[in-house]
Amino acid sequence: DADEELAAAAEDAKAAELERLRNALQVAETVSTHAKAEAEGAHAEAAERARAEAERTRRERLKLERELAGANQALAVTETRALEAASTAKKSAEAVQAGLERECGLERELAEARRQLVAGAGAGSRSNFQEFVALKREIANLRSTN
Repeated sequence: DADEELAAAAEDAKAAELERLRNALQVAETVSTHAKAEAEGAHAEAAERARAEAERTRRERLKLERELAGANQALAVTETRALEAASTAKKSAEAVQAGLERECGLERELAEARRQLVAGAGAGSRSNFQEFVALKREIANLRSTN
């Protein structure tokens, strides 16, 4: 009897220990499942934040690329206009130079006409005087246009 009771008590103790171990294993599995779910959630959150940051960075890069393209286009237009303005200024300077050279030539002709007029003062040549007046007018017109 005592041996049977001892054996039954040992079996009960084994069964209780086995039940305790099963419960502990179940708790550990539950904790592990929760930890895994939390880790997966944290990983998904981090992945979503990284994706959002990558998208924001991509949009910012595209915006900067558009701004750069616009600036390059504006620079090209400005350079073209500057070249056109320089060309126009050069042509204007050449025209002014030609006008000044023509004015100098007319002044020489005027001086020659004056000399001839003075030399022929007594002759009363009307055509020389008219030529002198015409030259004076032409020089005045040239000066007003230059």
